[in-house]
Amino acid sequence: MRAMRTRTVGTIAAISVVALVATACTNSESATSAANGHLAANAKAKPSPAPTPPPVTIFPADGAKNADPSAGVTVTAVHGRLQAVTVTPVGGTAASSGNPSGPVTGSLNADGTSWHTQWALGVSQRYAVTATATVNGKASTTTSTFTTLTPNATFSTHIFEAGGQQYGVGMPILLQFSQPIKDKVAVEQALEIKTSTPVIGAWYWDNSQTLAFRPRDY
Repeated sequence: MRAMRTRTVGTIAAISVVALVATACTNSESATSAANGHLAANAKAKPSPAPTPPPVTIFPADGAKNADPSAGVTVTAVHGRLQAVTVTPVGGTAASSGNPSGPVTGSLNADGTSWHTQWALGVSQRYAVTATATVNGKASTTTSTFTTLTPNATFSTHIFEAGGQQYGVGMPILLQFSQPIKDKVAVEQALEIKTSTPVIGAWYWDNSQTLAFRPRDY
């Protein structure tokens, strides 16, 4: 009977030790879970900061292919003011309206935050853009290169009047196209005439390849 009593006491003691160990493990797991939950809550409470936008954005984007020549180039200063923008053809001639052999012309808006080309770009042409802006008192320069699309077909235009010459008051401005024009309205909308004094006039077509501008009055 004594031996049985001793074994029973030993068994009860072992069970108690196992119970204590199990309780300690449970408490440890609970503490770990609570700590992990606290860390997760802190992580959710403190989201990662949003990425800082670049000081200058250029459209078309750097490395763009088949860019639309009619869309031109737009440079925007996100936080600051633009100081200088140059758009230059890389290799060959620009074939760009307004300035076919040098930097592409453009204009800056009133607050100095956006610049846009004045004319359509050349086709099948690679361009390099350099833009400098002042952001928080510091100068920042951004560069970009892109290539315009290659159309399935092209046409050229010959202007009869030469630059810097004098002509009679009855002489219209004549344009001769290398191919018949199907969308005449689109061609007229793409043309622009600048005069030293305001002139009211209109375009008219002699045929599908010849377009003339005449003022209302001589």
